[in-house]
Amino acid sequence: MKHQKSDNPLLDELVSQLKGPEDFRNLQDQLLKRGIEALLNAEMNHHLGYNRGDKPIDENMRNGYSQKTLKTTSGSSH
Repeated sequence: MKHQKSDNPLLDELVSQLKGPEDFRNLQDQLLKRGIEALLNAEMNHHLGYNRGDKPIDENMRNGYSQKTLKTTSGSSH
């Protein structure tokens, strides 16, 4: 399968590995999950005023992690 090249080498590498529709769906699911996790982590960093691993600036601290289920039009993801 021939792919159009972009100005994004990382995207080109991901697309070059797609062999069929199932590969595309798996990649799409992984990108959605990791993208949302990155956004939520950035939101938490902003809310608390410090990054994970840094010393808290006040009493407001991270207190753990638990698995969440995200429901989308494409289905649910953990």
